[in-house]
Amino acid sequence: MHSHSISHRKPRNSMLSPKEVAPILGLDEGTLANWRSQGKGPPFYQLEHGRIRYLESELYEWIRSQKIDYGAKEKERQMALAVSSGRSDLVRFNRLTGHKTKQTRSPKAGNGSEGTRDAGAGP
Repeated sequence: MHSHSISHRKPRNSMLSPKEVAPILGLDEGTLANWRSQGKGPPFYQLEHGRIRYLESELYEWIRSQKIDYGAKEKERQMALAVSSGRSDLVRFNRLTGHKTKQTRSPKAGNGSEGTRDAGAGP
């Protein structure tokens, strides 16, 4: 009986058939065939007479590449928010006419419209 533990097994450079790969991934052979036709899944080799083989080391490398690290995604999101929040110096312009809207005009301009907003201007 073979053990397919990823963490305790050092990949070798042997070639594996889809029948051997399917239980490692917890899939049916048909799913592997569908993935191959769709360009998905682990890299494979098509040998003479249409035989499909997977290089064991590449299979385990592909498995490791599928890891999703939610902690890293959260850090990226926090960084993006911190960077975008520092853009308070941007001046809003009316998207259709390109002029400053009443809400963005400086009170020092003396235009008498302090505290008013254009109709249709967003919050």
